[in-house]
This record gives sequence, structure tokens and C-alpha cells, in this order.
Amino acid sequence: MDPNNSSKVAAGAKTGFYLSYDDGVNWTGPCSTDGFSTQRQDITGLELTDMGGGVTRIIAAVGVRGFATTVQFDLGMNGANGIYTATMGSSGCPSFTSTASNANGFVFGTAVSGSAYATGAAMNAGTGVPFSNITTGDQLGRIEIAVAPSNPNYIYAKHSLLSGTATAAAAMPLLPDRPGLPRTAVQAGPSWRVLRAAHSETAKRRRRLSPELVR
Repeated sequence: MDPNNSSKVAAGAKTGFYLSYDDGVNWTGPCSTDGFSTQRQDITGLELTDMGGGVTRIIAAVGVRGFATTVQFDLGMNGANGIYTATMGSSGCPSFTSTASNANGFVFGTAVSGSAYATGAAMNAGTGVPFSNITTGDQLGRIEIAVAPSNPNYIYAKHSLLSGTATAAAAMPLLPDRPGLPRTAVQAGPSWRVLRAAHSETAKRRRRLSPELVR
């Protein structure tokens, strides 16, 4: 819900982003957050933030899992996976821009034991190219986001990666069929920095609590 106007409601779905300007009576969408019409547009994170002066910022994360299944053959079309922002309008679909890229620091942080990625490896978020291998295509799986209540310029993103090892799989298997190493990053202003990556102690806790998740 728009914090500046409760009649405006936003929703994310597997087919994209939707907006209602009349309390959900009528809907506009699906609205694309990007220009990649051949890629899936699964919205896995959505935040509406009051930026002051009656302006509402929309942040949408596209985070399809990144690999096909027998019943959903196109889940590998993850080239749009990334984080996008727009300003709430009064009608129609808003115009989104990407806010996560290699250029502004949305890359792999410091490599940890068992990581398939080197320090600073490109994640290729929102490039429109689906994952092919560890150096080619969008490396991101599911993405979740949050905004700091104390400062709307601090955006937190947690995501899984599509390349991993057995160590990474045990850490936090968000995608148990083809797990990657989850990371948490924060954006403050125009750039991103990595806060942490999953580690072996997390793996031990998750294995004890949820052994069925680890393969």
C-alpha cells in the first residue's frame, strides 16, 4: 500500500508488477520492471517507501529461481533477475530503472570456503541474459529485499546464487534442487556492499533444525 495514499495498492506476481489506484477495484498490469520481454518477471520482493514531499518510491525485486522444472520449463529464464526502482504515479505503469549492477557494486563479496565465485565476481544482475555458467548470464536466483525504517536510502537485499558447491548447498539451501550460496547486501546511496555470506556454522544449525532441506 502506498504510504502517501491508501487507495494505491501494489502487488507482485509471477507475471510481473501490478498497481491499483482505486483500492483494488481495478488493476493495471502486468507492468514490466525491465525491457526483457523474453525473460520471466517473477516479483519476489516489493517495497513502497515514503521519501518525503508526497513522493513514494517503489522497489521491486525480480527473482525467478533460475532453473527449469518438469512442470515449469521456463524457470531458467532469469535474465531479468535484479532490483528495480520507480516513483509512484497517478495512473498506468510506472517507469522502472535498474538499481543493481556490476558497475555500482552488486558483485560477489569476499570469497568464502567452498564458494564457487571469486572475490568481486560479476553477478550480471538485470542484464537480460539468463544464467549459462559461472561467468555467463545473470547469476542470481531468488531475491528478497527490505528497507531500513530509520533511513530509506538503506536497502537490504538477500539473494541466492545459481552456481554452488556442496559446502554452499549445506549453508542455506534456498533452492534445494540446485542450491547456491545466499548473500546479503546493502545499498546506501548509489552503490552496494556485501554484508555477509553464509558460513559453515549456519550450515550446521540449518542441518540440525531442518535436515530435510539438505541433500
